[in-house]
Amino acid sequence: MNINKAIDLFLERYNPATAKIYRYCLNQFIEMCAIYQVYDCSQLTNDLAVKFIKQVIANGSSKRTEQHRKAVVSTFYKWLVDNDIVSFDIYELRKAFRLASSNKDKIAVGLDKGTVELFLTKLPPLLSQELTYPQRFLYLRDCALFYLLAHSGLRVAEASNLRYKQLDIKEQCLNNVIVKGGDNLSIPVTSQALKHISNYIAEHPKNQDDFLFNGRRTDRIKPRGIQRRLEWYSEIMNLSTKITPHMFRHYFLTVIDSHGGVHCANHYANHKNINVTKIYIHNKPSIPTLDEIFQAERKKKKKEKRSAPPLLDGGFA
Repeated sequence: MNINKAIDLFLERYNPATAKIYRYCLNQFIEMCAIYQVYDCSQLTNDLAVKFIKQVIANGSSKRTEQHRKAVVSTFYKWLVDNDIVSFDIYELRKAFRLASSNKDKIAVGLDKGTVELFLTKLPPLLSQELTYPQRFLYLRDCALFYLLAHSGLRVAEASNLRYKQLDIKEQCLNNVIVKGGDNLSIPVTSQALKHISNYIAEHPKNQDDFLFNGRRTDRIKPRGIQRRLEWYSEIMNLSTKITPHMFRHYFLTVIDSHGGVHCANHYANHKNINVTKIYIHNKPSIPTLDEIFQAERKKKKKEKRSAPPLLDGGFA
């Protein structure tokens, strides 16, 4: 059976609105099939579906879009199996989808540490210009917000939901932050980030229950608004790599690992599993040569020998 005809029959059981959304996704899948000269259902394979999902991931689609594409393609494949049009192992397909997703988490979310540092360096000088409202307000807010993300490891949604009463400048922390997983934590913040937050609040005073970071026309800036601001900054700064909000968390944990090690990074990340923290760390470990290892061992033994306490009175001999 032709793939287009199979899709038409598959979509007949859905209402028009759902069918329109599913067709949009499956049309992308058909385009992928055409690249590999696959036009008949008998030619479809699990590998082809996985390649489609990997292409969706490579295009930088959101996690929600990725999950939707997986659901539509796997449902279409299951319909083909249920109607005896083809024979697939649906469980193997879903397992392959999960592996494609886990690979994205580990390697597709890269970090250009130099670009993040360049961005943080270029941001404060923008405030030295003669600016009027709303430009000055936006620069002050963005400088405070992005330094907070980079120096605390907060996720973008957690920063968006912060209220002024949670800020404790004296203790250098944010209190009662609801993090991913529902835990209520106190998040330490660097003095540099607090300096930018103080500058922002000094010009834009807040009440206790106000959101810490306001939108231009709303009571708080939403995660999508933060993404748009970063896209805009990436363009005007001519950055080689497009910066995303989650890159700040990768940057934060990479810096922590450089100075305190992976266990220290795990502590500040608030991860229950240290292997999750390792995904965020982008330092390349330096592997010493065998000569360096054994030379260090000899130095260690010499140091221990010199520091050994002498026997009292010559060992009472």
